[in-house]
Amino acid sequence: MKRIYLLVGITLAVGAVLGLLGSRMLSAQEPLKSGTVLQRTELTSAKGTEAILVLRELPAGGESGKHTQSGNEIVYVLEGSLTLEVQGKSPATLKTGEAFTTVAG
Repeated sequence: MKRIYLLVGITLAVGAVLGLLGSRMLSAQEPLKSGTVLQRTELTSAKGTEAILVLRELPAGGESGKHTQSGNEIVYVLEGSLTLEVQGKSPATLKTGEAFTTVAG
């Protein structure tokens, strides 16, 4: 009987740790999924695609985590600074007024 209580306790502890880690990862991604759509237009030279201008505010110290994009992205730093880390390249610090692009995948 004590063995069952031990297994249940370990299962609950592991579940709590996994839940905490999962929620932290989701909250880090959350600012990237939200934002204010400022403009949206169909690209006439690429039928079936569109360009979307979105304003996203990331909290100080926030991060997007390792991820890929489903399309091309142009990012402009409106205020503050950020560190861009791209696999296979050295980290780059971008400040207010600077921009960078990413490609799909």
